[in-house]
Amino acid sequence: MATIDLIECRVRTGFGTPSTWSRSRSGAVLGLVLMLVGLITPPPATAIDAVLGMLPVVDPANLYSETNKLSPAVAGALMRQDIRISPDGKTFFVADMKAGGVFLIDGDAFKEVRFIPTGVGTHGLYPSRDGTKLYIANRGSARVSGPPRGKGSVSVMDFATHHIVATWPMPRGGSPDMGNVSVDGKTLWLSGRYDNVVYAIDTTTGQVRSIPVGKEPHGMTVWPQPGRYSLGHTGNMR
Repeated sequence: MATIDLIECRVRTGFGTPSTWSRSRSGAVLGLVLMLVGLITPPPATAIDAVLGMLPVVDPANLYSETNKLSPAVAGALMRQDIRISPDGKTFFVADMKAGGVFLIDGDAFKEVRFIPTGVGTHGLYPSRDGTKLYIANRGSARVSGPPRGKGSVSVMDFATHHIVATWPMPRGGSPDMGNVSVDGKTLWLSGRYDNVVYAIDTTTGQVRSIPVGKEPHGMTVWPQPGRYSLGHTGNMR
């Protein structure tokens, strides 16, 4: 029983303090030794300690299982890529590459309220500078790798209505990936992952200019942006 407690301790204290790290290491080492000699089979994780504001987790293997009532779309094989919040702070927008669109999540209820199809390989989400539109990069492939000149496009969503008001296909195909909006809001810069280019897209007309770069560009830094700190290559700022 003590061995099981030690193994569970490693699961529970993954985000613990330095005082708990030694227990985590000892539990992992002891569990590994006993498994090698065939004395025990590690038990399934029975609990995950939720952080403040996090809903209870029923199934440790599925962090979205608090209701056990996932929608058919969410229950399928998905690949979430990027997330943004609406200007009013009420709705999360989650890009999913395999689903080919954006999930809308009610921020208060933390529930999926809608799915908006956008294109093949939905990847990056970038708000316009005036906060009225969301530019959605569709990479042209629902897989991690993809061919050049795929069915890449950019969808433009109206934040107020959640309607797609424009779709800008990449001329002769392409793979718009990640980037951000210029300071003046006139240009959407995106890397072309499978086409070895960078796209400069006119946010008024949707006209695309391609600039050759090195192999498989994945993400861009467009500076400055609102906020003080960059939280990653998708352009999240705080």
